[in-house]
Amino acid sequence: MVSVDTVSRIMQAADRWDTPASQLKAHCLAYVIEHYEAVVHSAAFEELTSSPHLLLAVTREAAKLIAPPLRMPSWESDSRPPKRRRST
Repeated sequence: MVSVDTVSRIMQAADRWDTPASQLKAHCLAYVIEHYEAVVHSAAFEELTSSPHLLLAVTREAAKLIAPPLRMPSWESDSRPPKRRRST
């Protein structure tokens, strides 16, 4: 049922109406990654422009294949440099 021409519509429908426990959206995302070249060059893929959060999910999954995840030092997540200890 999922194909290059239908995956975008099915993913949008799964996002809107499926239960959180459903794996349909995850299956569609995996299909997009597996058939990336064909899917992103299809006219049907442009339907996802109305669902930017789904395009973001596709981008994040594709990025995992391109580059390893960056590890930020724990202090960067707080956006403040670490405190220095005073010497006594």
